[in-house]
Amino acid sequence: MTKPVRLTKTIIAAARPASKEVRLWDSEVKGFVLRVLPSGRKTFGLKYRVLNRQRWFTIGEYGSPWTRDQARQKAREVSFKATQGEDLQDDKLEKRKA
Repeated sequence: MTKPVRLTKTIIAAARPASKEVRLWDSEVKGFVLRVLPSGRKTFGLKYRVLNRQRWFTIGEYGSPWTRDQARQKAREVSFKATQGEDLQDDKLEKRKA
C-alpha cells in the first residue's frame, strides 16, 4: 500500500492510468480510495472490515455523479455502519440476487 495522500481535485485530475490498476489512498478517511483503471476510468471505493471480514465497497465513478466530497461522505457513512456491524456490501449483493 502506498502512502496515503489527501485526495484533492488536482491530484484526482492528475491521476493517469497505467498498465494495471493504480490506487490512491486518502489520508483523511481510512480505507477510502480512488482507483484508476488501465482504461482511464476513475472510481471511488472503500476497503473496510465488518465482523472480521475484509470487504470492498464501490461507491461510484468520479464525475458521474460522484464528486470527491460526496464520495468521501459516503465512505464515512459506510465505515460508520460497518463499526455498528452492518455490511452494506452484503446488502448490495442480496439486492442483486433478488
